[in-house]
This record gives sequence, structure tokens and C-alpha cells, in this order.
Amino acid sequence: MVDIRSHTSLRGIAAVLVVAFHYAVPLRDVGFDVNRYTLLVARGYLWVDLFFILSGYILCHVYSNRLVDIRSIAVFFRARFARIYPLHIATLLLLVGCQFALPTLISFDFGKPDTLWLNILNIHAWGMLTHYDWNFPSWSISAEFAAYLLFPVICIGMRSAPTITSSILASGVVARAIFVSLTPPRYHFEQLAVLECLPMFFLGILLYRSRPFALRSSFQMTSALQLVSFTGIVFAILFGLNDAALIFPFALLVYSTQADTGAAGQMLTSSPLVTLGEWSFSIYMIHIPVLFILQMAWQGIAVQPLGLSVPVATVSLVLASTMVTAILSGLSFNYFEKPIRDWLRPRIRTRALELVPQP
Repeated sequence: MVDIRSHTSLRGIAAVLVVAFHYAVPLRDVGFDVNRYTLLVARGYLWVDLFFILSGYILCHVYSNRLVDIRSIAVFFRARFARIYPLHIATLLLLVGCQFALPTLISFDFGKPDTLWLNILNIHAWGMLTHYDWNFPSWSISAEFAAYLLFPVICIGMRSAPTITSSILASGVVARAIFVSLTPPRYHFEQLAVLECLPMFFLGILLYRSRPFALRSSFQMTSALQLVSFTGIVFAILFGLNDAALIFPFALLVYSTQADTGAAGQMLTSSPLVTLGEWSFSIYMIHIPVLFILQMAWQGIAVQPLGLSVPVATVSLVLASTMVTAILSGLSFNYFEKPIRDWLRPRIRTRALELVPQP
């Protein structure tokens, strides 16, 4: 299976922009509103859509021809569990431990006990909550979990009735674009999270069907499409276009980088960006617990001993959170995320090799 390094890098870039979106909030509260100068940070939530598109594409790339019976589907679900659940539960339990194990030392409210079980089951983004708590960015992996449940059915449909299945997926994408274009940004976001995720996941699956065309495209054509996609993304964000306007340039970006060629594709395959992409899930899952815990402790660490003003202390908090997130994400990927995934998946690889002829 060919690893698409450009897509790995895009995940890393998207993760960093989501972190910037979340970390800008405490800065705004003390008067350092970066959104006065650029909407790039203010609309950082849009990059989660790119995650969903990439997820649909990559799952097709890896599994679409492997899901042939109940056994192979079970292998798929175990692989997905190994990929997302250990780090999700680890970050959740970290916040639970901080809140409940040290009640006399910690007054920071990370979440409510009655929503904890939804987070543990990873179904908290399925329309049951009007407000996310605990490690709230995990809503996206909860929404993706719903997509994982549908994925084997979609693969079967693509093999047995490709035209009908593709039409249904495309209808979902169009319906989502129309809804987003007609409603205020982030309208009932928490209750509609799954409906936001699934169409973008469907779009990634549809884009995978274009792979033969992308592989035959010339370097010049691929570079031109990459330029158009980057220009479209920047223009739509900086000029405040409707969120639906990002769907096409995001799709074009995924399409034009899938062969790891073109001018942008060559830059995206650089080792630092690929490493950032490999760390992206840890970055995404760790950055809010780091901010919460440091924010909880910052009064005693920086404000009182050093006598810093609230604005300066807040800026130093964000900088410290950024550095700690970067360090912990690298450690998490190398010493927790990857080892535990490999430990949970040894038989998955063996079974997959037994099920599918390998090139």
C-alpha cells in the first residue's frame, strides 16, 4: 500500500490551524484579538472538514478492497479502535483524574459527570448534547466513529451498485453544502456534528474514485490545480465567504495532492511536514488538556510568584501551552500512540495479509 505523504502533511497543517483557533480564545479575552487582523485563525474550525475528507479518502485507499466478509470487517473495526480509542481514553481519564482525584486542589470544571459516559463510549457527538465538555475536540472522532460504522456498507455498495451508491454519497455532499450556505456559521453545531462529518467523509470516498486520473496527470497540471486550491482556500477564508465555499477548494486540494507530485506536493512530502502529520492526532487530542491543566495551575506558577499582569500571563500561558503540546505530542506518538497501536494490531496485519493478495 502506497503511503500518501502529502495527505499526512495536510493532516499536520490542519491540526496546527485548529490549535491556533482554540488557543486564540484566551488571548482574545485579554484584548489580544488576532481576528482583528486576519480571519485565518478565526475560521480555524473549518480545517476539521479537511480531516473528514482525508479520512474518507485514506480509508478507501487502505481498506476498500479488503472488506470482503465479516472477518475482514471485524479486522477493520479493531484497527480503527486501535487508531483512535487509546489516546482518546487516555486524555479523557487525565482530565477526569485531575477533576475528581484532587478535588481540594482543583476548582477548574473540565466537564460534568452525566456527560462522561457519552465521552467514554465515544458517542458524545451523536446529537445528544448541546454543549461539549471534557476534551471537547474529541467530538470529531466521535462523529468519525459514526462514519466508520457506515464505511463497510458503503464499500459493499460501491462494489455491487457503484452508480447508485455514488449518487447517494454525492447527494449527501450537496445537501450539506446547501444547508451550510443557508444557515449561520456553526448553526446548532453540537447537535448536527455527525451530519457535518458524514458528507465530508463521503466526499473523500468519492475523491478516491478519481485516483486513476490524478496518477496520470502531468506535473504542470497537478501544480496548477494545487495553486487553484490553495488560492481558493485563502480567498474564501480571508474574505469571509460562506463556509460552504471551502468545500470545493478542500476537495481540489485532496485530489491534486494524492499522487505526491506537483510543486506543492513535493513541498508537502518534506520530512518535517510528514513528521508533523504523524504527530497530528496527538497534537489534536492533547492541546486542550494541556491548555486546561496549565491554565488551572498558571496562577500559582506565573502570576503570583512573578507578579505578571493578566495579559502578559495569558500570553505566556499560550506560549507555554504551545511548547508543551509540541513536546508531548512527539512523545505521545513515539512512546504511547504508536506502540499501543502496534500492540493492539499485530494480528490485524497478519489477518489482512491472509485475506488480501498483496502486491
